[in-house]
Amino acid sequence: MYSIEMKIRKYANQLLDKQESLSSVKLINFILGKTKQKTTVLQEFQIHYDQMLALVKKGEYAALSHLRITRYL
Repeated sequence: MYSIEMKIRKYANQLLDKQESLSSVKLINFILGKTKQKTTVLQEFQIHYDQMLALVKKGEYAALSHLRITRYL
């Protein structure tokens, strides 16, 4: 299990790898759990439908199943 210090260091390294600025405010927000963007239910469904459509295009998923699922949007 990670200690809080290790989690903070890992997050700081991720920011630096992305070439983002590192500040105490970002670290505090990370500790408080305010770093993740919240998605709505519709956004989650859209992500799922996009993934299913990609499977249809690859031939790994039936096109009619995708049509049946997306019809209810």
